[in-house]
Amino acid sequence: MKIANDYISIISLIVSIILTVSIYSLSKKNHDNSKLIQTENQVKADARSKKYNTVTFASEHFLRVDNLVSELIELNRDLNNPTFEEIREDSELFGVVLKILNTYSSVGTAGKSELIDMKIVADMRRTSIKDTWTKYKNFIISYRSSSKDNHDAWIDFEWLATEMNQFETKEAGSRQGH
Repeated sequence: MKIANDYISIISLIVSIILTVSIYSLSKKNHDNSKLIQTENQVKADARSKKYNTVTFASEHFLRVDNLVSELIELNRDLNNPTFEEIREDSELFGVVLKILNTYSSVGTAGKSELIDMKIVADMRRTSIKDTWTKYKNFIISYRSSSKDNHDAWIDFEWLATEMNQFETKEAGSRQGH
């Protein structure tokens, strides 16, 4: 009888240990799942935040460009493909063009740094960015060659324009694939 009680005690102890380990294991698994869900939620929140910040940042910069283009129109100096000399000779035109190029360059800097979502930028202004780059490309090339200190002027705007071309290519490819 004593041996039977000892076996029952040992079996009870083993069952108790197994239950404790099982409960701990389930608890740890639930905790790990909870952490995973929290991480996934944080990633989603970060993505939404980046999108919101992109729209805000880009809208502010694009509004500035719009105002500057309006200023060019008011000055009656919105030339098609202006030369380096035409822009340099007119201080008001030169100042406005520099502001436009600098504004787009700052968008390019934020994009290269992965601070903003470039797909949203492309959706908002792809054509305008490409057209502005095309319009002032010759001016930029001449400006860069005018002084060794200017060799990388508006390099981030150039990156931005190139990126916009890549988005157009990607979208055309995805439309053909469907």
